[in-house]
Amino acid sequence: MTQKTYVYRDALYKRKVKFTGAYAGVLGLIALFYFLFIKVNFLLIPVMIVCLYTYWETYVSLGNPQEIIVDDRAITFKGCGKTHTYLWKDIYAFRVKEFVTARKIFLRINKADMMKGRYWINCMYFNDTDELYMFLRDKEYELHPNTMKSIARRTNEEDFKKRQQEQADKKQEVTFGKRRLRVKK
Repeated sequence: MTQKTYVYRDALYKRKVKFTGAYAGVLGLIALFYFLFIKVNFLLIPVMIVCLYTYWETYVSLGNPQEIIVDDRAITFKGCGKTHTYLWKDIYAFRVKEFVTARKIFLRINKADMMKGRYWINCMYFNDTDELYMFLRDKEYELHPNTMKSIARRTNEEDFKKRQQEQADKKQEVTFGKRRLRVKK
């Protein structure tokens, strides 16, 4: 495999990720200032927590990467001035939580913590959406072939192929009046 780079559309990344993180940071600071200096209102605590978490995910832990670089040797995530690189040989856990209709993936690599290893990948906004989405799904099955999720996928794919073959066989049947004739291959 040659190196492949998937890039989040720049204008959308600035608006959906960077702006949201900065806005949450400002709101969190305003809520903290109000809480400490104006009036103690315990309803502001959840607001501060959510704002801090959003800011942290955006600017500190690289939870929403702007660029994903994949090659034979490693996978690299870049965004907001940070870079996280994982060598394939060092990855012992590659867990994908799929959101199929949104084409979104929550990816955890190795021992994910608040600083590194947890990534929200909104494939819909990257170039080559389906390729990236399928690559991440397939990589999980490649690295963890004996999990229940992998076994279920293999079973479903086998059933799907069987149904497709049955449909292809039915299409080869020709109806002539009340008789069905099978076309020889």
